[in-house]
Amino acid sequence: MKRGKLGFTLIEVAIFLVITGALFISVAVGVQNSIYQQRTNDSIQNFMEFLRTAYAEVTDVQNTGGGRSEQAIYGKLITFGESRNLAGETVTDENEFFAYTVIGDIGDSNGQGTFEALKVLNANVIREVTNDEGEKSVDLVGITESYLPKWATRIEPACDGDLAGCKFEQLKGMMLIVRHPNSGTVTTMWSDDLVEVNSLIERIKKGESVSVDIFSNNFELKQIDFCINTTGEEANVRNRADVRVIKGARNASGIELVASDMEGYKCGE
Repeated sequence: MKRGKLGFTLIEVAIFLVITGALFISVAVGVQNSIYQQRTNDSIQNFMEFLRTAYAEVTDVQNTGGGRSEQAIYGKLITFGESRNLAGETVTDENEFFAYTVIGDIGDSNGQGTFEALKVLNANVIREVTNDEGEKSVDLVGITESYLPKWATRIEPACDGDLAGCKFEQLKGMMLIVRHPNSGTVTTMWSDDLVEVNSLIERIKKGESVSVDIFSNNFELKQIDFCINTTGEEANVRNRADVRVIKGARNASGIELVASDMEGYKCGE
C-alpha cells in the first residue's frame, strides 16, 4: 500500500502566509482608521464642550465678593495665538490658547449698551493690586484657564470655502462673550486684533505704560468659524471640521458643527 503525502508544499505554505498577511493588514488598517476617527471626534467634541462651558459660566450670574468690593463675572475672553503663557513664559505649543474671566463692579449701567456699561463698571480681565506698602502690581482676575486641544489638534482660521485661500496655521484673534450688567443679554463678538494678555502683564510689571482696556479693540458682531484640523497638518485640509458660533449667539445653542459635505462649510472645498 502507498502511504499518503504528509505536510504541505512550499506553494501551499506561501499561499497561506499571503492570505493570513492580507487579513492581518486589513484588520490593522480598520483598527487604525477607527482609532483615528475616534480621536477626530474626541477633538471636535472636546473643543465644542469648552465653548459650551464658557457660555454657561457667562449666563450663570455669579458674584465674586462681598461688601464694598463686591464684583460680578460678566464674561469670558478667549485668546488664540498668544506668545506667552500664564506664567509669562514663551508658549512651547502654538496650539495652546487661553480663557480669561471678565470681572467688574456691581452697579447701575444707566441704560447704556453692553460695552459702555462694562467700562463704567471697570470690567476687565486684568486688575491693579496695591499691597500694604503701597506698591502697585497687576494680576489676572477670576479663574483663568489654559487649553490645549487633544491629539495635536490645531484651531485654524476659516477660508470661506476657497481651498486656495486656506491658511494652515494657528488661528490668531479673540472671542469675547459678555453679559449686559442689567438686562442679562449675552453678546458674542470676535476681534482679529489679538491682545496678548500675558505679555501685557509682563510689560506692565517692567514699568511700561500700556493700555489694558480690552473693550477698545475692534470687536465685531459676526459669525465665527473655527476650522478644526485634527492632525495639525496641511495634508488634512479636506478632513477638517467647521465648528461655528452663529452670529448673535447668546448661549451654547448657538454652537454648530458643520461637516465638510454640508452647505456653508468654511474650512476648504
